[in-house]
Amino acid sequence: MTQTVVSILSQRLMLASITDVVVTDIVDDGAGGFLRAIKLFGQGVVDTQKPLVLEVVIQSEDRANLKLTTPEIDF
Repeated sequence: MTQTVVSILSQRLMLASITDVVVTDIVDDGAGGFLRAIKLFGQGVVDTQKPLVLEVVIQSEDRANLKLTTPEIDF
């Protein structure tokens, strides 16, 4: 099976009613690089079940490139 690569040079999404944002730890991707995911959850029918609305997985050969900084916290 061949690998398909999709490249989008610039993308902006507007998501409403987001109830939770999860940023995962940086992990080894097993191929000499690193991965981190940003997960955005919406409002569920049942309060305990928040549906995943969008997951963005970022990859880099340099772990430091995946570091995220916000005005409130550095993680």
